[in-house]
Amino acid sequence: MDEMEEFLKKLRDDFVDEARYLLDQCEECFLNLKNSSSRSDELAKIFRVAHTIKGSSATVGLTDLKEFAHEVEDLLSVLRVFPEKVTDELISLLLRANDAMRIKIQQLASKSDEM
Repeated sequence: MDEMEEFLKKLRDDFVDEARYLLDQCEECFLNLKNSSSRSDELAKIFRVAHTIKGSSATVGLTDLKEFAHEVEDLLSVLRVFPEKVTDELISLLLRANDAMRIKIQQLASKSDEM
């Protein structure tokens, strides 16, 4: 493995670790969305995670994950303006989006292990 390949592997490994941590942190935020008094704060936290994953995935060349995270970020932008629009169905959708990102990150981790 040459120096550039080692650098890219390290960058991807760091991304995987950070993204897993961030997505784990989001789990509690999703549950807290049912509480209207903290909904705006929780939406802001989830938005920051989506924003970070979007930017970081672009850095490591995961265009499809970047685009997906961007769509999630767009939804969260609307919900941050209208937090009263959060429903159980939207919380379920956000949880599924979180799971989808987790799967993509696991696929990256598996690929990185093969390097």
